[in-house]
Amino acid sequence: MLYPSPLLGKPVTDVEGNRVGWLEDLIASPRGAMPHPMIAALAVRNPKGPCLVPISAVAALFAPAIPLRQRLQDIPSYVPSERELDLARDVLDKQIIDTNRARMVRVNDRRLMGRFVNGWVINTFSWASVGLVVLLTVILVVLSPFLPTPGA
Repeated sequence: MLYPSPLLGKPVTDVEGNRVGWLEDLIASPRGAMPHPMIAALAVRNPKGPCLVPISAVAALFAPAIPLRQRLQDIPSYVPSERELDLARDVLDKQIIDTNRARMVRVNDRRLMGRFVNGWVINTFSWASVGLVVLLTVILVVLSPFLPTPGA
């Protein structure tokens, strides 16, 4: 499971590896019936002031330092819509009403991706494909001494 709290405060670097700031917040967009939000942008705090970086300009989100695909000054600033949330500011450490259990709970962290990131059908198919490849490899290794060699 991936949570936003370990990301907050991480350094953000440009394409050349220079530190341009620190991750201050994640801008999330709801995805209709999907239970987990989609990250749309990063709020980066730097000495020149905060800026919003679109997720398309981020090379890797879950890394020791968050690298950008280009220099910060070359990235157009992201303009959030009114439906999007700042996860750290608007969601984390807030009290919400759990409608399933009819009680008030405190949000300590919110999952960014669940157990089945691509859906259970695709995950099942992927694991079945891996199992088939491993099985065929084992069969070939076991039967290889008995297979005829070319030119024999």
